[in-house]
Amino acid sequence: MKKGIVVALLITGILLNSCTLIENGAANSIVTSGTSLPASTKQAVSPTPTHPSAATSQVFPFGAMAEQVYQYEQTQMAKFPVKCNNPQKYLFSPDHNWLAWACPYAYKEDNQTLEIASLRGNDWILQSRNYYTDEFKKDFLEFSPYSEMGILPVNWSKDGKSLYFATRISIDADGPCFFGFGDNGLYKIDVQTGKISTILPPPSSNSRYGYQYAFSPDEKWLVYGFDQTSILNLQTNEVYPIDKGWTRAFTWSQDSSKVVYILDNSNLILYSPETKKVNTLVNEEGWCLNIFPYEDRIRIDLINENDWTTREDEFTYDWTTGIIIQITPTP
Repeated sequence: MKKGIVVALLITGILLNSCTLIENGAANSIVTSGTSLPASTKQAVSPTPTHPSAATSQVFPFGAMAEQVYQYEQTQMAKFPVKCNNPQKYLFSPDHNWLAWACPYAYKEDNQTLEIASLRGNDWILQSRNYYTDEFKKDFLEFSPYSEMGILPVNWSKDGKSLYFATRISIDADGPCFFGFGDNGLYKIDVQTGKISTILPPPSSNSRYGYQYAFSPDEKWLVYGFDQTSILNLQTNEVYPIDKGWTRAFTWSQDSSKVVYILDNSNLILYSPETKKVNTLVNEEGWCLNIFPYEDRIRIDLINENDWTTREDEFTYDWTTGIIIQITPTP
């Protein structure tokens, strides 16, 4: 990773009381209601859309199909009265009746705006500054002007009634086997009522840790972690601790039956939320793993933790057969 690239710095860590896998199905929920959160702001309906004609920050691959998708999205965005240009990130709801639009970061105000618009007009406006205390912001003044306290859309519920969004800190960072960090907190807003609920709460202290996480394709599970890896049942709000250690790169199988992730840089772990079983697929001490998911398999690269060189041989994991294959290039 080159210097000068702004990457998300994990600010928070969550410490669960248990660090062992729960085999008997017991769980402790840490999900709380959003009653203490700042209220979302109701925005008056604007009769005239003021969105940009093109989202220059969005990158699309080449090809006729990709161009068609790009043009379609530009046409769809033209229907929504968002008020800022060039979003940092945007997400359509599954039915394309809503658009979540993260405005560019405002450095003078140390703030980012998240607009959540329906086809009938702008409905909800969220400000990142409302999610950080003065004490928290003071601790990060040393990083200015290279720090950002942002707010971004993450995922829509399949029924399009709720949007998950995250708060995060970004700074200029680099280093061997540094793959970036996660989010300061994860929340959900009911776009019909504006009610906000906490999914992953920010910490009580300003530790420089935070969340890596991934939603399962069937929207039943949220796996997350940093010092403690856990899985949340989004239907029952139950939390199951998995194992202890720094984790990243959570990747689900398409049928949501399994998830893999990297533990302490050198271990690739497989977990099944139904059986509550954990298996180590790869253990390569002294190397940092990086994974690249494909439809039916995962490519696993090994990177030297001292000089960023990549080992010539690599591993692949097949979701269907559950087999790990080590591939060594022909001399």
